[in-house]
Amino acid sequence: MKRVFLILLAIMVFCSACNLSSQNKNKKLKVAQVRAVAELGTYDLYYHNIAKFDSDHWYTFIPLFKDTKFWIEYDSKVTVGVDLNKLKVEIVGDKVKINEPKARVLDVKIEKHGIKDDSVYCHPDSVKPTTDEQNTAIAEAQKNLKKEVGKEKVLLEQAEKRAKKLITDYVTNIGKVIEKNYVIEWQEE
Repeated sequence: MKRVFLILLAIMVFCSACNLSSQNKNKKLKVAQVRAVAELGTYDLYYHNIAKFDSDHWYTFIPLFKDTKFWIEYDSKVTVGVDLNKLKVEIVGDKVKINEPKARVLDVKIEKHGIKDDSVYCHPDSVKPTTDEQNTAIAEAQKNLKKEVGKEKVLLEQAEKRAKKLITDYVTNIGKVIEKNYVIEWQEE
């Protein structure tokens, strides 16, 4: 009885192994998966930023009028990486052609908890800022932040290398699973 049980067990293990290997051969590399892996290569950077505003009007020499001078402290999140809309992947047989765009600043957002009630500091000789003035100051500060982060060549190169390595590792590992040796051709934008 034990012998019959061991033979049946061996047959079941053999059949499962054959079934798994045939399932892996049916899998293939997909463009959407490569794009999803490239998205993992983005960096999220967090900054504590200050938006300054000074109206400095010409008529403030008249005692009834005052300038609006204030600054706002807030937290921002900057996302740096490869633009997935410009990432082109073409799979033809064993060749994977990838046109990788240069990394850039993808997004600049104010964190949800970024601006608090006590984040606005007014100069003692200033009038209280309006909402429009605050929005103008923050928009200008965000634009400057995006510009400054975009100048960080080392950071941008790291983001490109990271996306490239993740994609290369992914394609290579999928190839191993489905027993296919993919050749990756990188084309710079």
